[in-house]
Amino acid sequence: MNSHANYNGWPNPMMAGEGTHQLSYALVGHDGRWQDARVPRLAWEFTVPALSVSSREAGTRMAFLQTSDNLIIEALRLEGRQIEARLCEWKGAAGTAEVTIELPHHGAALTNFTGENATPLSGGPTTAFQFVLSRL
Repeated sequence: MNSHANYNGWPNPMMAGEGTHQLSYALVGHDGRWQDARVPRLAWEFTVPALSVSSREAGTRMAFLQTSDNLIIEALRLEGRQIEARLCEWKGAAGTAEVTIELPHHGAALTNFTGENATPLSGGPTTAFQFVLSRL
């Protein structure tokens, strides 16, 4: 590991890189383009295990949030009485996205990154919406 015990002459134990480190990795063999192999989505699933909710019945589990194949769920949190999911399109192509939530809810909306400018979405439990790509 490329690390330094000092930063600008000041001690910095967090940057020292000392101690035991565990690195995990996976190789994905595939033919063709990386988009067809779903490499970014597989990488995200490898580093962030899927969430599930247990029902009251022993031994039954189900995913309460599912997306179309072109989305990655990057964050999920409860904000007041709302469930906020931050989604990332990973294929680099505009199109249609679908989100299914298997929890009782009254509606869904698209917002900006700060949760403002909500645009209500129709449908449920599966909601579909169009998105375009913007370049910064």
